[in-house]
Formats: sequence, C-alpha cells, structure tokens
Amino acid sequence: FVERRKNRNLQMAKNLQAAGIPVTLDALMEGNPDTVITRAHFARFLVSHHIVKEAKEAFSTYLGEDTPYYVPRVMMKSTDGIRLILQAGGIPILAHPMHYK
Repeated sequence: FVERRKNRNLQMAKNLQAAGIPVTLDALMEGNPDTVITRAHFARFLVSHHIVKEAKEAFSTYLGEDTPYYVPRVMMKSTDGIRLILQAGGIPILAHPMHYK
C-alpha cells in the first residue's frame, strides 16, 4: 500500500513537472518527514508557491480526477486486506457494507 502511494505521488509530481511546476517529493516532505504524502500536500505546495490562490483551485486545476495531471489510486482488494488482517492476528470488520459491490 505504501509503495503504491509513493509511486502514485512520484507520477503525479512528474506530471506536474512536465507542466513546468517545480514540485518534488522532497519538497512535499519538507517539514513533514514522517508523514504520508497526499494530494493535500501537493495543494499546499501549489498555494505556497503562488501557482494557485487556494487549495480548491489546486484541486480543480491540477489535482482533481478530471485534470491531466491526476493519477488514480490503486486500491487494495477487500480480500487482500482481510487476508493481511488475519495474518496479523486481527479480526476483520467491514464498515459501511453498502458502499461495496
């Protein structure tokens, strides 16, 4: 999961770099060394570098699903998550079952 997120963030950074935006994962992690980088970090970068005025604009222009820079998440299958929980000795519980197909 962590590796997939890291790869997604790297690809999103590359997409933005191709558009002339000087974002790097190191810049996103600056001041947040132990955090998991999300699109919110990209949005804060875009605002702090005066590329957009506010986070809402960052999402509508650069980070949203309908932009050319967006990279879709690769979701873990429910069965894989359940297997990992069981292997770790946990008890899997499915929250909000109506949200799943």
